Amino acid sequence: MDSESLIAVLTPNARAWISEQRAAHRASSIMLSDSLRGTMAPYFDAVTLQRARIRLVPFIQNPPFYDALLANADSVPLIDFTEMAGITLDDTILVSAKHISGVDSTALIFHELVHVAQYARLGVAEFAIRYVRGWVENGMQYAAIRLERDAYELQDRFERREAPFSVEAEVARLLSESGPAA
Repeated sequence: MDSESLIAVLTPNARAWISEQRAAHRASSIMLSDSLRGTMAPYFDAVTLQRARIRLVPFIQNPPFYDALLANADSVPLIDFTEMAGITLDDTILVSAKHISGVDSTALIFHELVHVAQYARLGVAEFAIRYVRGWVENGMQYAAIRLERDAYELQDRFERREAPFSVEAEVARLLSESGPAA
């Protein structure tokens, strides 16, 4: 399957899956703890911290459309969500109990909150387009997805204890530098 066909198949499926998973998990999610909100407050707007919810799950499931894609694609190296420590579905963060041990959970939540800020700026549809396109156009390498690179860059600044900065302002700057998804 050529790149544009793969993007055309994956994008609407990804968008629907994000919305479905967000709806399925939002009601069982919890607000950030006061302690975590205090840690994140120098970096994130109060609106972002108020919107964000977290849910601990046994593991993160792969999207159901993967089966059909694997059956019809020539060995597409899909992202294995079951191996992820966290994922953000708009304003709802899932944290995998299977992979959280040994992970700096504060840094993980910071990273996922960057995605909450990206979703707030882009909306689910545009986020899905940019994520899928970034993955496909970069050789299906997770680490090369621009939205992930940006989140890891900001996470790195947080972990280095850089002076507080506005994640929302940085997200706006980085997204404008990357241009539209096309």
